[in-house]
Amino acid sequence: MQNTLLKIAIIASGFKGYELAHTLQWHPTKVSQIVIGAHHPTNGEKQQIADALGKSVTELFSKREVASWLSQRNWFPLQKVTKLRNCQMAR
Repeated sequence: MQNTLLKIAIIASGFKGYELAHTLQWHPTKVSQIVIGAHHPTNGEKQQIADALGKSVTELFSKREVASWLSQRNWFPLQKVTKLRNCQMAR
């Protein structure tokens, strides 16, 4: 899933993705991989991007986008943990 918020922030900053990557001392394609959803950044990487763009992490990586990413992959760890606990408690 594409991170539209991040893409807009990069364009608004005047940076090209590879220029932002150079500023962060990353591989030239890393930022574009994050934008298109092929690379999932760590919290530290998110903070580095936010700092370089003068934004907060929440402005660039919203809960809605995270929730959408999880739902597209049918990955709901909290529900799985709850089901597992309920099964164990029933024994």
